[in-house]
Amino acid sequence: MDNDAWTDLPPSLIESEDYKALNAEQRSNFAARLRHCAEVAAKGGSAAKTEGAGLLDAIDDIELDAMSIMGGFSDVEATVSPYRVHSSWTFECDRQAMAGCVAADAASFLATARIGVDASHDDARNWLRTWADVLRLTLIRFATASSFTEAVAHLVVADALVCSYLVFAATARLNSGIR
Repeated sequence: MDNDAWTDLPPSLIESEDYKALNAEQRSNFAARLRHCAEVAAKGGSAAKTEGAGLLDAIDDIELDAMSIMGGFSDVEATVSPYRVHSSWTFECDRQAMAGCVAADAASFLATARIGVDASHDDARNWLRTWADVLRLTLIRFATASSFTEAVAHLVVADALVCSYLVFAATARLNSGIR
């Protein structure tokens, strides 16, 4: 499967009543939000390769993208907010089943996703590399989800990963070792 496979929404989601209830603009914006997540993952992977100065600039650029992915959903007739997915779409999903869909790499990363204000430049690069890989894989898993519950679980994980980036970016601003 190539890295762009995630752009296709899984049939398990498209056939759901929750997705069918969306209007055309909401569906389009939902797909655009997922494409934006993939772009952010790619930027993270590129930023992780930054050897010298410039890493903090890349972190700053990605932070703006992450903020836009998680915010700006005041027009409920035009968008599908992360909150709607987390609250409404998960309503009929069994939590234990959703937890069972979380891949080991994502679960492990989310359990240890913190980085300290004293982290080195290389620590930040390694964090970014791992984060970008896990987000990319989560989006691929979403695209291939065989059930609505699995698709929603991967959406929630993707949102948690984007939020973990925001914590990372804020912490990086307090760190004099990241250039």
